[in-house]
Amino acid sequence: MEENTATPNKKQKRTKYDGTMNTMHTADPLSLLPEDLVQHILFFLPPRDVARTSILSKSWQIFWNSLPTQNFTLSYYHDDRREDSEATSKFIKFVDDSLQKLRGQIAKIKSFCLFISNYQQNLCSCMDDWIGLVTKNCIEELDICIFVISAEGVKRSVLPQATFLAKSLSVLRLQGFTLEDSLLRGDMMLPCLKILSLSHVHLSELMTEKLLSSCPSLEEFSLLTSRVVNLYVPNLPKLKKVEADVFNKIQIEALNLQILDCTCILSELELNKLHCNNLKELRLSSPITNRWIQELFDKFHFLETLHLKSLKRCQWAFISTHKLKRLSVNLDIYHPEVLHIDAPNLRSYTYQGDIVPSSFHMNTSGLQFAEIKMTATSDLDISWFLKLNKYLGMFHKHDVLALVIHSDVITFNPEEWTDIYTPQPCNLDRIKIIHISSTIFSNYSALLDGLLCCALPRTLQVKYGSGCNNKLIKFLCRTFTNKEEIQQCSFNCNFLCWRHILKDVKIKTQSYSGTEAEVVEQKRVFESLQNLEYGEQVIFEFTW
Repeated sequence: MEENTATPNKKQKRTKYDGTMNTMHTADPLSLLPEDLVQHILFFLPPRDVARTSILSKSWQIFWNSLPTQNFTLSYYHDDRREDSEATSKFIKFVDDSLQKLRGQIAKIKSFCLFISNYQQNLCSCMDDWIGLVTKNCIEELDICIFVISAEGVKRSVLPQATFLAKSLSVLRLQGFTLEDSLLRGDMMLPCLKILSLSHVHLSELMTEKLLSSCPSLEEFSLLTSRVVNLYVPNLPKLKKVEADVFNKIQIEALNLQILDCTCILSELELNKLHCNNLKELRLSSPITNRWIQELFDKFHFLETLHLKSLKRCQWAFISTHKLKRLSVNLDIYHPEVLHIDAPNLRSYTYQGDIVPSSFHMNTSGLQFAEIKMTATSDLDISWFLKLNKYLGMFHKHDVLALVIHSDVITFNPEEWTDIYTPQPCNLDRIKIIHISSTIFSNYSALLDGLLCCALPRTLQVKYGSGCNNKLIKFLCRTFTNKEEIQQCSFNCNFLCWRHILKDVKIKTQSYSGTEAEVVEQKRVFESLQNLEYGEQVIFEFTW
């Protein structure tokens, strides 16, 4: 049978078709347009569609990448509450001139940041124009912080509708605005938004829900100081973090949420309204009960980090879980009589408060680091130091005691530290004195004796800067300079006090250059520290 050569096989047909497409691509009329005409066409397209043109062809992708990328950071700070028309006019002209380049061309805007204090009413119309102009372009980040000062006090500007038409936005931060419910009647869709932060923004519960529902790609949401009574967070599949202050209740449907940082001012956080069982980190300030703590770990099996900012209403707190790795407790004036922690896999523990816990037990065989941040307001007598010694005995040599001292009286006497109490100093990595008040300048010796009888730290650090801190540093330099005076203990101690076992002290300073810490060894005299800058650390390094 004669072979039919007139009909091409599939492979031949595909080759011919591909060749035709290549020919068509070469003759693509869009790619042959002048660059200024292409830019003019893009100017009339929505921002998201402009970004999509980069996939039309290689030439359009090159053109998209060649568009000018703009960053704007504009600030207007005016402390006087009276209207200053001249200063305001100059600022308006400055912003208009900065944005002039956007009026005749399309651009990629990486960020537009505007910070205005003492915002005057005559800036309102300008604000609408500026926001409308930048949102017509392909903007990624919009960050606006403003406050309106009037005779009646602080007011908030109404946010223009154009903000919610910027479909290319990935970050939106607003402070000092009002989001009126009239916006609900218009279009609202931010398909690319990943981070939404609202601070001092007035909006209704309905507006909050509508706004969140318009952000399907949202990953982080923050709502702070906005006077929202109840907050509802819908199921946004990419949402990983929520930070919110509310007066009453929070309901969350976000199944993949991992971090929740919330404050419930009036009521207890209702666990049955949190449909986010994959939660890994909870930071909470809310009235809670003992039963609530027990139910918390029954509900969230993956919870690894817990920060309790308040234990109001708790008579005792029993924290028992094998999952928890990081725990932070802030007791302040609200503290349980008993705090029992049974968390064998706990790696990090932070305590912050103004009292030494009266009853404390910890079963944490895997603990690697602890920081005890204490604000001392009561008299530091022998009883206070005994409680501190017992508390610090729960921790390890790698841990830190940080002190802010506002006490009026320090009455520690080593002779009272008798073997009746059998106290043993524990080993710590650091004792840090962040701030010391002026009222105890004559009791530095009692403070030093009390701290070093409680713990034998590797280092004692004092922040340089305030007059009282500097007086303490001067006292420590003078004390540690005379080895013979230290070794000749004048107290009739029934135990081995720190003066008997201290072998050597080196003085160092620590400053920061960016994120790097620089430690420099100093002479043993206070005069060598005179050129330090505020905030630098003076470190006394001990050899025991």
